[in-house]
Amino acid sequence: MNKTIIKIISTGKKNCEMFNAYVKRIHLWKLHILTYNKVPKYQDLINHKKETIFLLDERGMYMTSHQFASFLEKNTMHHSCFIVGSATGFPQDLLEVPHIKISLSTMTFPHELARILLMEQIYRAQQILTRHPYHKD
Repeated sequence: MNKTIIKIISTGKKNCEMFNAYVKRIHLWKLHILTYNKVPKYQDLINHKKETIFLLDERGMYMTSHQFASFLEKNTMHHSCFIVGSATGFPQDLLEVPHIKISLSTMTFPHELARILLMEQIYRAQQILTRHPYHKD
């Protein structure tokens, strides 16, 4: 059985202990982590035909952890690609193409912290979907 792929594209340090700890815990989906020192050409890294593209944006839609888990569960027809913008945000060519924008908070976070928050929510979604007691209601 092929696992759905969750791709995360971001800039920053590759060796973040907390980020990597969550990566090791995720088994429900196959993760494809792409981390760059400088802003990459995002359009070269995404597949619009096979991937649902999510931009992490403070103005994006809000979801509870349960809604996010349900969203990931329903998105098995396509792979998910989450893009964490750099300190300068997203390049204009990426913003011109329609994508789903989601928000982790109404607050602004450094991109490296946003990566950790995203990974924790992916892990939390896995725990919710497998009925593990990690997530407390």
